[in-house]
Amino acid sequence: MAYDETLPLKLISMKDNDILGQHDSHGFCLLYSNGDVDSNSKSKVFDSDLHEVVCINDHIYYVANDGICCCDMQGDEIWKFQHLQLRKPYALTSNGSNILITTDYQTGYVFAIGTDGKSRLNIYADERLRYVNSMNYDYSNKKLLMVTEKGTVLMYDVASVNIIIGLNEEICQLAAKNSVIYVIINIYQQSPLFFCPECDEKLCERCSANHSVARLSRNHECMTLQNISKLPQFVQDTKLYCIDHEEMYEYFCCEHNEPCCSNCLRDVHSECHNMSSIQNIVKDVKFSSVFYDLVNMLSYLNNNISKVIDDRTENLHELKTQKMKFRKDIRSARASVYAILGKFEDHIKMDMNKEFSEKEKWCGWIISDSLNKRLVILNNNGEFKKQLSLSFVPLGLAFLKGTQIIIVPYRDQKLIFFDVEKGLSFKKVTFDSNFQLRSISVRENEIIIQNDSYGFSLLDLDGTVKTKTESILSDKNSHEALCIKEHIYYVASDGLSCCDMNGDEIWTFEHLTLKTPFALTSNGSDILFTIDFESGCVFAVGTDGILFKILTKSSGHFKYASSMYFNKEKNQLLILTLNGNVFKFDVVNKNA
Repeated sequence: MAYDETLPLKLISMKDNDILGQHDSHGFCLLYSNGDVDSNSKSKVFDSDLHEVVCINDHIYYVANDGICCCDMQGDEIWKFQHLQLRKPYALTSNGSNILITTDYQTGYVFAIGTDGKSRLNIYADERLRYVNSMNYDYSNKKLLMVTEKGTVLMYDVASVNIIIGLNEEICQLAAKNSVIYVIINIYQQSPLFFCPECDEKLCERCSANHSVARLSRNHECMTLQNISKLPQFVQDTKLYCIDHEEMYEYFCCEHNEPCCSNCLRDVHSECHNMSSIQNIVKDVKFSSVFYDLVNMLSYLNNNISKVIDDRTENLHELKTQKMKFRKDIRSARASVYAILGKFEDHIKMDMNKEFSEKEKWCGWIISDSLNKRLVILNNNGEFKKQLSLSFVPLGLAFLKGTQIIIVPYRDQKLIFFDVEKGLSFKKVTFDSNFQLRSISVRENEIIIQNDSYGFSLLDLDGTVKTKTESILSDKNSHEALCIKEHIYYVASDGLSCCDMNGDEIWTFEHLTLKTPFALTSNGSDILFTIDFESGCVFAVGTDGILFKILTKSSGHFKYASSMYFNKEKNQLLILTLNGNVFKFDVVNKNA
């Protein structure tokens, strides 16, 4: 089909079965399928550059220099769409009805614009969408097909706003330049296989065949892309074409040490005198002495590098061997340390068990039996363990330390220091005949005894009197006493009393059920324990003389209790009666 030669066309688009073309008169014309031209549609609406155009419902939509315009078939402008992010629109397509799609050439912004010129949507922005030359809309799949300046083909999903895939990361550049938008689908199979350095083009198999027989390129030596990918990156990035003029480098300026094209020679290097043709420079490069020296130097470097690599590989192997040896030595040393620690642990446990066994022999209670002149030793559970016969009548005793006790003999002015484990006395402290001893108690390294002056005396371990109270007792009978924090607590005739170290009374505790108190002990801090001699009622009294509690009421078991002791670890009272009975009383559970 031929048209009027006086109406040269630059760019065409389809309108139904007719063609809408851009002509040299800065406008559009409608070409019918029978060859006629609608002369009324000629109109001057913009410059003579190429402008993408779409025709929908007798309206022409085209790319202007700074936006998208709409005019009627006579060229009268209807509206113009402009946006800050659409400064340089280039490609244009539509969905065939009410939406136009375009991209900004420099930024890669994708715009969807309504055919009314008002509604718009900035769909997407991506670096990969820069420099799009042409685009087409796939109606059935709602996807955009785009070709960039570099020949990259992209498929863009309009519905999900996402670039699905670069159909080919690169395509045949020659085929891409010769394709138009409505046959773009044919480009997909034209993957590049070769590269021509002189043309600076990637070629598919078909274009490579044409390239090899063309008169201007038949002597060009093409390389496969597979071999090029094996070259160093800086070699791949080397350009044989001038970026400024898009012409092949032909000369080399030795003064500026850079290649140049014929235009660079004329414009930039016109006054440079040391210019050489690149063809002459590289003509005999493979046979020059410099080339041979370079080859020899590279061979020498290659040998040295190989030796260094082998040496370092051997070093790494040696280090790996040493590492394994060190790990083995560490495991062996750790096993040895564990074995030694195990022996130490067994030895310590053995010594500890032996020591505990020795100590446990004497963990219990010691009772002085005046009638039979003996010491009765019970274990920690209150069971009979052994007895020690004495040559005197024990009136009372007090614990000193370890297995050592202090015994007060009946009607004898002395204190006997006795070792229960050895069964022997190791020290005696004698007093004059006027110093009668009754009850005894020990506070750390001091001794509290009841003297014959109706009071109490504080002695050191050598028997020296440190302090002496006034006469505070009503009789010379034995009165149990103990000392806590510079206070003396003792059994009075009708209750419990407390005084300071001088004998000045602080308080007296009396109770109807506590008519005849006799035995006395404590927890060592803030609680006193006593028992009524006749009723067997057990009392717990605070060291303030105010707080008290009856632990058990009248009990036939505890009647006539002569002494008692409190076990702090088990919270138990050991109660001894004149009948020779021994009872354990649980203070917490209140049962014997």
